[in-house]
Amino acid sequence: MKLKTGKSQVELLSRHGLGNIYYDHHTQQRSFQATKNIKSGQILYRFGPKQIQANPTYLTVQVGEGQHMVLDPEFLAAINHGCDPNVFFDVDHGVLRSVRDIKAGEQMVYFYPSTEWQMIQPFDCTCGSPKCLGYIQGAHAIEPELIQRYHLSSYIQSQLKEVPTLV
Repeated sequence: MKLKTGKSQVELLSRHGLGNIYYDHHTQQRSFQATKNIKSGQILYRFGPKQIQANPTYLTVQVGEGQHMVLDPEFLAAINHGCDPNVFFDVDHGVLRSVRDIKAGEQMVYFYPSTEWQMIQPFDCTCGSPKCLGYIQGAHAIEPELIQRYHLSSYIQSQLKEVPTLV
């Protein structure tokens, strides 16, 4: 099914209960959009590792030092980054959780540095949020007082404790 929206042609790729994956032919990007209103704190999906590998890819989620999870179910890898996230990959409990209310049709986004210490493919963020941090390269590159505003995996929290603070 293809939808024409302005200059873009958007194609529904797959349905997954609370969310659908779309492909925008103009931007060549996938997005994972809510199919109904979701309340803050709701568990959206359970996930586990399809595989744990030593080296990261742009689709893995970091769970520890030299431990990068290939997600199962794999469709969760279609969730993009946003500097004002509405979901959090709680890798410690294996659940994707909403961190604020999400409206039907809204793209589900998570803050990549919440699980990634140093990203293999840093990028210029185009999320459009007033809270946008610009260049995203992982938690190691964000001021500790700023990153503490986000939900963070226990691994990222432990890494932040090891970072020396400037006095």
